[in-house]
Amino acid sequence: MNLETELKFIGSEETISELRQSPKLQELAGARGARTITQRAVYFDSKQQDLWKAGYVLRVRNEGEGYMQTLKRISHADLASRPEFKSDVLSATPDLNTIPDSKLRWRIMQMLKDRELVPQFVIETRRTKLITRKRRYSYP
Repeated sequence: MNLETELKFIGSEETISELRQSPKLQELAGARGARTITQRAVYFDSKQQDLWKAGYVLRVRNEGEGYMQTLKRISHADLASRPEFKSDVLSATPDLNTIPDSKLRWRIMQMLKDRELVPQFVIETRRTKLITRKRRYSYP
């Protein structure tokens, strides 16, 4: 499991470009720099929306040459940080057997009770990703 903390910025192309070039952000990113990709993500649930009702979101997204399945726990207390469980899948179809946490995998399978997962919606995005390093603080 990873704990993802994501900051999303919305603005004009010019404003986002200026932000991406900010010296402080460049310092946090180091030599990695930003990269822009186009992605297509399909979100799945049962017809009864069992996952959503239990506080989960399941998606399969194209990741370059392959597909990545992500199961996220929705935390209403903190929408920017949430537990997520990623696994490679062979196609744009989810495979619950690949959920890496065995207890969670069992819980999700029991919750769905062999119900079919069906696409709920599709999101196509152009995403610019800039990974920053964790900053370590020392306190007096």
